[in-house]
Amino acid sequence: MYVKMYLADLMNRIKHILPALFALIITFQVANAQEEWRPGKYMQQAVDHVREKAELATSFGDYGYSEGFCFLGAYIRNGKSVTWRTTLPTGKQLLFIGGGDNDATDVDIKIYDDNGKLLAEDNDADNSPVLKFRSNTSQTYKIELRLYKSESNGSFCCLSFLEEDAPSLPMKNMHEAMKNVIDFGIKVNDEFDVRFHDLDNQWCLFGLNQESGAYNSCYNLSLGTESHIFMAAGDDRLKDSDLYLLDADDNVLEKDVSDDAIPAFKYKTDADLRYKLKLKNVKSEGNSMTIMLILTQ
Repeated sequence: MYVKMYLADLMNRIKHILPALFALIITFQVANAQEEWRPGKYMQQAVDHVREKAELATSFGDYGYSEGFCFLGAYIRNGKSVTWRTTLPTGKQLLFIGGGDNDATDVDIKIYDDNGKLLAEDNDADNSPVLKFRSNTSQTYKIELRLYKSESNGSFCCLSFLEEDAPSLPMKNMHEAMKNVIDFGIKVNDEFDVRFHDLDNQWCLFGLNQESGAYNSCYNLSLGTESHIFMAAGDDRLKDSDLYLLDADDNVLEKDVSDDAIPAFKYKTDADLRYKLKLKNVKSEGNSMTIMLILTQ
């Protein structure tokens, strides 16, 4: 009788600790997979730093991800920077949030006008700059993200664009999209052994807030003479997206237009040419967050 009581009590205890045990196993498996793909680990660190501040900002004001390109990422060597030239919504308060991986100790944001004049900056000695800016003209601005100091030779750094009264897109959708793109990136790495595209002053991660049917392109990409994997993955709202690589004359060089939400293809580029990457949200349930990645074999 005592044996039966002991076994019953033991089974009851096991039943209560099983959920925690399973959660621990899953956490270990994910952490171990990302440890095997170290670029994904550092990217996740930088993205988390930016996303946490973005979520905090939305709790204090009516900010949301800008429509179109709203999140950028790059591997930056110590002391170098990467820039993005773009027009900005006029008359709205904009919030730029930067961040680096755990090795980055000093990351800054600077905004210049079309003539190269410095208009605003966050040059504090930390790895998570935040800069408010209001544009009153339709000129082209240059946004610079600089890695002033890192404990390693370089760090993965990110930049997020938020604005007042932006199209509704929950902050959690960035987490969903990032999880999906990292999961697929791990699979790509298993087959091709990839790193992030890392030429100087070149982004390798592009986050887009798109409505169903919309498309966006990034231009003047310098990709070197290397084999790349171009891929994209979105949040749980995204049902179908298409990805295209074009030359400077808009000729399609490669594409994935299959009926799925994770387009990907491989292509060897030429250092003497410039390229354009185009993403189309073919179908989604409302606005969707999608992340494009350029990986180098």
